[in-house]
Amino acid sequence: MKSVYSLLFAVVFLHGRLYSGGGLDFENARSKALGVSGISLASPANPSGISFFDSSVASITYGNRFSLKELAEFSAVLSYPNRWLDAGLAFSRFGYEHYNENRIGLSVARKLSATISAGLRFNYFFIHVSDVDEQPAALTTDIGCYWKPSDFVSVGFLFSNLMLMNSGVGNPLDKTACVGVSYRIIPELMLITEIETTFRHAAEYRFGIEYQPVENIFFRMGVSGKPFVPSFGLGYRLKHVQCDIAARSHEVLGISPVIGLTYFFR
Repeated sequence: MKSVYSLLFAVVFLHGRLYSGGGLDFENARSKALGVSGISLASPANPSGISFFDSSVASITYGNRFSLKELAEFSAVLSYPNRWLDAGLAFSRFGYEHYNENRIGLSVARKLSATISAGLRFNYFFIHVSDVDEQPAALTTDIGCYWKPSDFVSVGFLFSNLMLMNSGVGNPLDKTACVGVSYRIIPELMLITEIETTFRHAAEYRFGIEYQPVENIFFRMGVSGKPFVPSFGLGYRLKHVQCDIAARSHEVLGISPVIGLTYFFR
């Protein structure tokens, strides 16, 4: 009986997910723990952030919305900064075997100066539904900008889901605009905040804090949404490998756990 209710919930909840783009982001576990804030970090959330990576980076992230396997989230990201044109390739999936939404992203970025970079990401969205021949799809683009005026402050801008083409859906994705700022008060303590808005929904505010008590260990907490949803997590880095875990807590639907693994090539 539980599986039946889970399936019904998944179908009702997932219907229209592509319309908002939720569940198909490239936020990693670190960003999830910080209240889903990552635009102002050198992270996969903002395509322009690739230009500030110190090396190539590969990461995978897995989570379950409200601990339901039907609401599973998975993403894999590869970022390759170089002196000609920084590039990235990403894939994300939301759903389960019989209903899932997928996103493939190809990013390019370039530093415009020592402190500013700009990036562009092309996204291909598609929905898979078992026993349905027509699969809705959409092609969009994201435009991002990253500004790091000092070692303590960084600012990110992202305009998402600018439509190029769609098939099978009339209005598949909300266009969104997001701006974020992170400020490192001291080397061990960082504050981050974001605001995201769409043409159809009220603005969403996000806040987060990251504390590094000792080398290679990170504690994080944040809040996002309206009503606000708290989040928390921690990270540990050992040489080239970093493991992050996070969880978001909804007062009615429960916990959404996330785990991520990142490999730095140098």
